[in-house]
Amino acid sequence: MKSVTLGIFCKTALNFEVVTGEDGMSPCPQATAFEYLSEQMMKRFSNPLWPRHFFYWIPTEQNRQQIKEQHFVRSFLTNLITEKRKSIEESHASETDKDLLTHLLKAHNTAKSMGIVEAEQVTDDNLTDILMSLFSAGYDTTSMTLCTALYLLAQHPQAQEHCVREIQNTKGGLVDPHDLVYCRAVILEALRMYPPVVTTLRTMTKPVELSGGLVIPKDSDEFVPIYGIHHDENLFALPSEFRPDRWVSAEEGKEGCWMERSALDDSGEIPAANHSNLLAFSAGGRNCVGMKFAIQEAVLVLANLLKGLEFAAVPSFELKSSNQVILHKPDNGVLLNVSTRV
Repeated sequence: MKSVTLGIFCKTALNFEVVTGEDGMSPCPQATAFEYLSEQMMKRFSNPLWPRHFFYWIPTEQNRQQIKEQHFVRSFLTNLITEKRKSIEESHASETDKDLLTHLLKAHNTAKSMGIVEAEQVTDDNLTDILMSLFSAGYDTTSMTLCTALYLLAQHPQAQEHCVREIQNTKGGLVDPHDLVYCRAVILEALRMYPPVVTTLRTMTKPVELSGGLVIPKDSDEFVPIYGIHHDENLFALPSEFRPDRWVSAEEGKEGCWMERSALDDSGEIPAANHSNLLAFSAGGRNCVGMKFAIQEAVLVLANLLKGLEFAAVPSFELKSSNQVILHKPDNGVLLNVSTRV
């Protein structure tokens, strides 16, 4: 699943086709390198008092491998930036190139031509840092969401059937995320039950008084417990249950068609969820810039998988997950029985 999300990121953000192994399943070198860097980040932040975790100049095996993989990923991104910039300057970049990197470089060139001082200070290293951040933000999180969504659908065959019926109803067999209302609800429910990021940090810009008279002072740092909020029964009815119907309801007279529920809707078997309480991408002006893209990506991948494959639960397997620094990840992967849909 990580190879899928990596391939989508590379194509949409970099216009780069990921090449897998000869079997079509082996991870590409970029995925292998980034997987190592991701695991190392979690290990190092989980034990910040261990000196060698943050003294990168100590020639340990871990540090040497860390530097090697980081250099590989950054060189890969830097070379893409150089090639794309050259292509734009020589007017070889097609108007149909809509990848993120093309837009970033064109916007950067426009800002420099307008004499904007800040644009002159932006280097290719800065652009590489931006791509690295987006890379890390979308690599683990979307793949984890898809894995947990498939696990939940395997545990709830009726919900999986609702998804399949909705997909079959799409016009001309083409998968359009705007038509996949129930599939989107499954993704939202997976994000609620198993948020990939379990906590975030915010610095108060002004004092805030909570109910009960407690005042949170300005400039204080506050942890937002995303996982706890998503499982608070005061915010989500029956929080431990997988209920896509908290997000959608069936359209009357239209079999297999669904519509999004208003947060004030209390007509169903379960009260409607309030989207403002779903913090998988944070909220407000500082929320994740890739939220819409990530949800749309997850919905499309889920729908395309369900078109041809059926997912069933492995009787002896129970999903166990734990917090790894700020990420919530399955302890031993996700086991499913997969067969061709007939």
